[in-house]
Amino acid sequence: MEQLIAFVQDEVWFNWVTAIIAAAAVITASTPTPTQGSALGYVYWVIDFLALNIAKAKDKGEGSE
Repeated sequence: MEQLIAFVQDEVWFNWVTAIIAAAAVITASTPTPTQGSALGYVYWVIDFLALNIAKAKDKGEGSE
């Protein structure tokens, strides 16, 4: 475990990756899902992918419960 912690602390890219995932998760959690096929829908899909929202973690939209 100490080796893993030492590896993570020494790598600068790890901080950037976690910051991108966290920011994308905040954006997707705080904005409504746009309609598919629109330009905004494509941008949202990319941000959703960066947030690692896959499978059951994806937002279903406002109309579905």
